[in-house]
Amino acid sequence: MRYRDKRVLVTGGLGFIGSNLVIRLVREGARVTVVDPVIPGCGGNRYNIDPRELIRIQREGRERGEDIVGFYHSHPDHPAQWSPTDLAEAHWFGCSYVITSVEKGKAVLTNSFELIGSGEDDKKLVAEKIEVG
Repeated sequence: MRYRDKRVLVTGGLGFIGSNLVIRLVREGARVTVVDPVIPGCGGNRYNIDPRELIRIQREGRERGEDIVGFYHSHPDHPAQWSPTDLAEAHWFGCSYVITSVEKGKAVLTNSFELIGSGEDDKKLVAEKIEVG
């Protein structure tokens, strides 16, 4: 399995997507650390983690040997498709960018996109298959 014995940091791990991701990673044998802005000391609010906290979390994850495998967010009342803003703010090549469409407060569709390219000038998000096991 892809994540067996890997240390993985999940930011936003208490939300709908994050908690399901955590469950899947644990089932695959990953050692998971969860950070969420609703946990005291993690900073931010329910929509955004303070950038300073994100840098601190990423540094601590690297020190523990954890891998950053992707990022996710929801699109309330919009499709589960990346937007120009999503692409502009995506900088982690090789990572998955998972987007869930939420309609009337319910998650209806989740898609994942891998950021590929050699730099900012040629980066693109390409659809990738989501496998739930």
